Amino acid sequence: MEMVLYRSHQEIPTKFRKVILEEVFEKRVAKVPLALCNEIINNHLEEQQELESLKDFEVRVMKNGEEFSENFKTLQDAEVFMDRVINYGEDLSPVMLLSQAKRPIRAFIKGSWKFARPKDAIQVKRRVA
Repeated sequence: MEMVLYRSHQEIPTKFRKVILEEVFEKRVAKVPLALCNEIINNHLEEQQELESLKDFEVRVMKNGEEFSENFKTLQDAEVFMDRVINYGEDLSPVMLLSQAKRPIRAFIKGSWKFARPKDAIQVKRRVA
């Protein structure tokens, strides 16, 4: 990502002015130091880029010995595609993996759905007394 560097407050576009004002709780961008404005704008752009990557859904399918994949921009589109692959529950033979931003979130294996555990999931272990 290329860093943005504005040299005066007048150069800052309106869409970034709103972001700056929300961040620092000021009424005018001119009261915020220019270095801080640039830092807030660059952080905002980086965050937007990260959020954009979360819109990348991929479904990988293995059906009848054939493997293929499809990409989607919304979870709903990916789920509809997966429903169509299994013929709305009539064909339970395919194996499918749904990934969001290259991370597995759900799989269809042997006719049932498996869900990936979050990395920060808490595991409770029982003590046997």
